[in-house]
Amino acid sequence: MTGAYLNSMYTQIEKQFNIPASLVGIINGSFEIGSFMKQFYEAPHVFVLNLLMFHFDSNRYHIESSVSPQENSSVVSLCHVNQSLISLPTEEPSTECEKEPGSLLWIFVMVGNLIRGMGETPVVPLGISYLEDFAKTENSPFYQGCLHTATVIGPFLGFLLASFCAKLFVDLESVDAGELTITPTDVRWVGAWWLGILICALVNFLAGLPFWFLPRSLVREGEISESEKTDFIPFLKALLRNPVYMLFIVITVLQFSAFIGMISFMPKYLEQQFGKSASDAIFLI
Repeated sequence: MTGAYLNSMYTQIEKQFNIPASLVGIINGSFEIGSFMKQFYEAPHVFVLNLLMFHFDSNRYHIESSVSPQENSSVVSLCHVNQSLISLPTEEPSTECEKEPGSLLWIFVMVGNLIRGMGETPVVPLGISYLEDFAKTENSPFYQGCLHTATVIGPFLGFLLASFCAKLFVDLESVDAGELTITPTDVRWVGAWWLGILICALVNFLAGLPFWFLPRSLVREGEISESEKTDFIPFLKALLRNPVYMLFIVITVLQFSAFIGMISFMPKYLEQQFGKSASDAIFLI
């Protein structure tokens, strides 16, 4: 839920802090970096604290005073909302579309996302291995089915939450809705991306409470057979020599590479190419 929500809100973060899409890609990839580091305790609430800290320490979002009709149309790519002309494809690339980060506070987003990756690793993928190690053979498929079902329902809820929050102005706590001169379809609009973080934080906290009461070690449901006591290194070597297994790994990497790219940047594409508001684009996904 948290991952889907954050992925769909990258365009809002990009506009508020005036950072290029390349930095958004780095922020997105920081989750996998944190996951790779493999921490042993679920800690998504730290990720929430990081995001809240830089949101409330940052200045309010300032709306540009004007924007030309061409810039707000569905066929114009958004670079700077205050630039007056867009270069045609046949012209030399315009340096006006090259922007420097408006604030270094985006680093807090990256660090928070990295910590979120650390916290999620004990659930996926280590949780699957944990189920295999401690559950009976006949019960393991059911437990894994429950886990994978949750990973489908979570993103669904995350996208719906993001669609709702994107309709609310980013500074809703300090700006009256009646005073706003722009609407969610305006290219200058930035949704209240931080609000969903609070909701996700509460859900993560409630879900993490039961883990605090688990014993340090659980009793295995079934007996450990001698074949399951195989040393890790020899077993890993055997897997690396298995062509079917390695082919499956390569296919999985390619599949997730395409999927993550689509989820992360499809909202921005729908906004720019079809003139959709952030809320509508996220809802469509």
